[in-house]
Amino acid sequence: MPFFHRQLTSVALASRFRSRVKEFL
Repeated sequence: MPFFHRQLTSVALASRFRSRVKEFL
């Protein structure tokens, strides 16, 4: 399931980006 994998990767990237933004602020 490439779509499911892509969705999971996007979610992981979003969470990491959010944590990084929180750390930056």
